[in-house]
Amino acid sequence: LTFTPVNWFTTQTVTVSGRDDFVDDDNVTWTVQLGNLTSLDMDYNDLNPADIYVTTTDNDTAGIMVSVPDNTSSESGQSASLTVRLDSQPTDNVTIPVISTNTSEGIVSPAKLSFTATNWNTPQAVTITGKDDFVDDEEVSYKVKFGPVSSADTKYTSRAVQDVSLVNTDNDTAGITVSVPDSTSSESGQTANLTVRLNSRPLDNVTVSV
Repeated sequence: LTFTPVNWFTTQTVTVSGRDDFVDDDNVTWTVQLGNLTSLDMDYNDLNPADIYVTTTDNDTAGIMVSVPDNTSSESGQSASLTVRLDSQPTDNVTIPVISTNTSEGIVSPAKLSFTATNWNTPQAVTITGKDDFVDDEEVSYKVKFGPVSSADTKYTSRAVQDVSLVNTDNDTAGITVSVPDSTSSESGQTANLTVRLNSRPLDNVTVSV
């Protein structure tokens, strides 16, 4: 700022603009420093005005966003999917384990997500592939869980993440298949034969009387 013998009584305005750092760092107080004055007027030269304290209010909140475009997998190979991203820029890497609560129904990939200060707001995809258990068990509900979250950023370490509920649809039907490759026997010793098998894996022994 420059004042002259002409404009010395005219107030000059300094605008201080808050800057978004995308980090959940709460409100931050800092200073606008007014340096020593320079002038040939010795009454003003080298005067040091008081610094001004300014507080920038934060608009970022640490959090983990999970989006679920498709929550249905199937035993025939259909995969469910979800995406994960952070709500604010972390001050350290954030690692999030991804776990299926029923690996006989659905397998997650990848099993771990890593976010940095660079890729924090880029959604990362998780694929949940339905697994065939060969059992006639109709639709089975299971979940994808996250965590515990690990990071040196205290806003993210151990942060809870909402579970995702999924459904794995069944492709098995209980039944018995009988095949008869040769249905003719004879009194001279020729034998007929047939084969019997189950259409799905039973949960207990199955006895067939013939």
